[in-house]
Amino acid sequence: MIHIRNVAIILVAVAGCATHPGPEAEPDTVRTRYDAAVRALTEGRDATDDLAWVAARCDGTLLGSDAAILLAATYLDPRRPDRPLEDAAAVAGHLLRRDLPGDRRPVATTLYLLALELGAGYVPATEAGPAARDTGLRPDWTTIVPAAGCGRQLPLRDDTAGATLPDPGRDPVPARLRALRLDRGRIAAVADSLRRELEAANATLAQKQEELERLRRLLKP
Repeated sequence: MIHIRNVAIILVAVAGCATHPGPEAEPDTVRTRYDAAVRALTEGRDATDDLAWVAARCDGTLLGSDAAILLAATYLDPRRPDRPLEDAAAVAGHLLRRDLPGDRRPVATTLYLLALELGAGYVPATEAGPAARDTGLRPDWTTIVPAAGCGRQLPLRDDTAGATLPDPGRDPVPARLRALRLDRGRIAAVADSLRRELEAANATLAQKQEELERLRRLLKP
């Protein structure tokens, strides 16, 4: 199992090291940072810190799920130079273990499956063993009592309620690219073998033609 500790470190560090106002101001602070993150995203600016803070501070709540969904989407943004796919899968997978409202679950599911398809948790084949995919990406979340402004609590789902994480149903992109490279190598080898056979056949044909021409000259009256 892959432990995405960097997600927990980021979220807990941001949540723990930030200055926490008094209880009466906490709801406003949570909502303010979430709204600031949304504005930053609409303006094309990075909002990872604010989203991570709200996701950790409001883990297991409605507002926390919204922040985590945006955080996972931010991780998957192709414009990011690092693009932490495993962090995206960990955050989205963590959400799917909650009883999310119907309009949020499809989004979290798509983000989770997209991260897996792009290669999150993929272990390429080596001499030690075949390729594998770890779909049990679980960040080491530290429990934080949600602030009053985080919205209602979202209960955890159990296996009988369908908490098992979805499977993409096909190999991730890195595996498919590797298979294509192997296929291209095999095709190139076959093409090279056919080329050599053709060259050998042409050489034999030229030799036969020379022999035939020699015989014609000998038989010429």
